[in-house]
Amino acid sequence: MNTMRNSFLVLLTGFLFSVEAQTVELSLSAGYNDQVFYGLTDGAAFSADNMNWDLAFDVSPFGTAIRINDGKGNRLYQYPLGSIADWDIVDTAGLSASWFTFYNSDTSWYSGAFNATAEGFDVGWGLYDPLTHNITGDSIYFIQLLDGSWKKICILNLIDGNYNIRFANIDGSEEVETSIGKADYEDKIFVYYNLSEQQIVDREPAKSSWDITFGSYITELAPSVYYNVTGALINDGVEVARAFPVDDPLTFEDYSGEVFTQAANAIGYDWKVFDMASFTFLITDSTVYFVKDQAGNIWKILFTSFEGSSTGNFSFEKLLLSQPTAIESNATNSIELTIYPNPASDYINILFSAKSTGSIVSIVDLNGRILYSEHGNNASFNNWQVDISDLPAGFYTVVVEQDSQVNQALFSVSH
Repeated sequence: MNTMRNSFLVLLTGFLFSVEAQTVELSLSAGYNDQVFYGLTDGAAFSADNMNWDLAFDVSPFGTAIRINDGKGNRLYQYPLGSIADWDIVDTAGLSASWFTFYNSDTSWYSGAFNATAEGFDVGWGLYDPLTHNITGDSIYFIQLLDGSWKKICILNLIDGNYNIRFANIDGSEEVETSIGKADYEDKIFVYYNLSEQQIVDREPAKSSWDITFGSYITELAPSVYYNVTGALINDGVEVARAFPVDDPLTFEDYSGEVFTQAANAIGYDWKVFDMASFTFLITDSTVYFVKDQAGNIWKILFTSFEGSSTGNFSFEKLLLSQPTAIESNATNSIELTIYPNPASDYINILFSAKSTGSIVSIVDLNGRILYSEHGNNASFNNWQVDISDLPAGFYTVVVEQDSQVNQALFSVSH
């Protein structure tokens, strides 16, 4: 595996900077009705209306994730009494009493509420055919919209990069069939859809332009205990280390002993706490975040204020600590890589494109140890199933090498 260590495990021997921290002031607007995408290097902030969408569709080549706007009130239930063939006869009897509510994962962008029951070739909302690479929907869902109304919905299929969906009122009236294509949104993570307005919403900036997004989302506080929070999620390719407790957050800058993770909620929401005595938010003591952005720069992040839902205003200080000094670029990387289910417990499916038969697939832990490695022999498309039942719960990275190109994807194991 020397090739991988030379081309993937990049040496980041940075140098320290004697510059002052910069104060960043942002706002989610009153009621947290906006979402803010922020780029650390250029300081660009893009604010998007967080009340104008219901569904988010993964636009990566092999992506199957479909998320809901659960942070602003969408709720999703799967119809448990039949299949997609029962579209015309379903009703909501028993919905509130016995049906499961599905939420997005906040650790991975690529596990949405519609993927909550994913297992093997079942992506949750449908079944993947390894021969045709099409996915055919097999489930009916009921979704509560942001205004409190309800729709029934099914994902008919995903063919040639087009999600084909059907939705209607619960009584079957105002039925709509439409298609959401990936091709026009290749520089994004998701394309969005508003069920009430029956229209696609292009609300996300280019994925290369932001490192952290701030907004409302659902998190699992305890097993099967879900709660609406407001906080920060990180982009693909970004890593975060949380240092706690530290004696002096203002001066602490040593990230060398900290463990970085790519989990989307690595920053999360608990950098603040609501104080009942003063009825205000206080910033959590003794906590510093180190963020490695998409370019490999390492930043110190120290939150300084959070005003709550009355204004949505908050602030933090950022300080550039290190820049990469030796990076081998893979900007022309053409390996497309998808992992499902994610999170997983027994096995994962690794899908990737291949231009030669010299592919190497590895599973690496967060300490860089190679736990699994195999050679591929297909020069077009690979679909591997790997037993991960012996891996301890936690986060791991799949690495695919091919000639001089490398791609990686994070997945989590939960037992």
